[in-house]
Amino acid sequence: MDIFAIPFLSTAIAVIFSWALFAIFCSYLLEAWGQIMSDRGRFLKKNLYLQLKDDQNGINWAELIYNQGTVELISQDSKNPTNYISPKLFAETLVEVVGSTHMVQSQINTHSGEARIEGLNSPVLQNFKLATTLLNSSDLTTLLKRALYIAELKGNDSENGSSERIIYQELISYLSNWYNDLTDQITNWYKRKTRHRLFYIGTILALLINADSIQLFSIYLEYPSKSAQIVHYYHENSDRLEALHTEENTVTSPPKMGTDAKTDYLKTVNKLVEDIQIPIGWEYNIFHETEERIPNNLIHKLLGILISGFAASLGAPFWFDLLKKATTKP
Repeated sequence: MDIFAIPFLSTAIAVIFSWALFAIFCSYLLEAWGQIMSDRGRFLKKNLYLQLKDDQNGINWAELIYNQGTVELISQDSKNPTNYISPKLFAETLVEVVGSTHMVQSQINTHSGEARIEGLNSPVLQNFKLATTLLNSSDLTTLLKRALYIAELKGNDSENGSSERIIYQELISYLSNWYNDLTDQITNWYKRKTRHRLFYIGTILALLINADSIQLFSIYLEYPSKSAQIVHYYHENSDRLEALHTEENTVTSPPKMGTDAKTDYLKTVNKLVEDIQIPIGWEYNIFHETEERIPNNLIHKLLGILISGFAASLGAPFWFDLLKKATTKP
């Protein structure tokens, strides 16, 4: 059975696709603003500062990492921090700054013999291990001790190559994996924040261009030819449109939608709105209406706008996935 022959279902699919297009546009606006404000880099830095704050030792490891030369170089300045620190660079920098803290360096001469008991010749490993013995107990120092413990076990059990080289590699690997897990969690926090922002952007934009979901549903239901045009456009352009939202989108890796793709998207959507002749655009918003309104009409209008804002907050991937499931034959 052809689901598009059922007016209500065809209308629903047209509305969902309209939400997907609207969500793409809202995401584009949010991403443009985020790039101007270095939002991802700021968010990453803020949360690393929160997660790597070691109150027991009076040290913020994130601050030391961001002030370390290699990491500092990849940021434009302190107000525009980089949104990407590779796991390997993060781990290597953390190992370096842990071993170069004032607490460690001030006692190197006194404790260096103890640090060499395990047969470590590498100054980096010596300093790092010494730091784990001198630092006060905290969640972060427990992490560092565990990382070194596991690295030493694997290094001492290794039959290939220098054990110190293996220990260092395993230490970097352990801390890199931990950093990956941490940035995954930060990404989830960022996406939650993004959803809230998309709702506000979507609601304001819907108000300004009259993207009223209730009105759209009524139009598509009353004029099946319009919903048919929307559905046809989706079938003809689904692959191209889905490519706009399938790219990696994390706090460390924003979507890489090119300027040409954005321009093409805006032109084609604008042409689609004109061809179908639906009342979307600045000239259709409530501020341009002159006739008297009864309260129920205004309430319906605001409800339709809020629904559009909510649709934008879910993001284009959600709606395209829903469309794919609805239109794919089993």
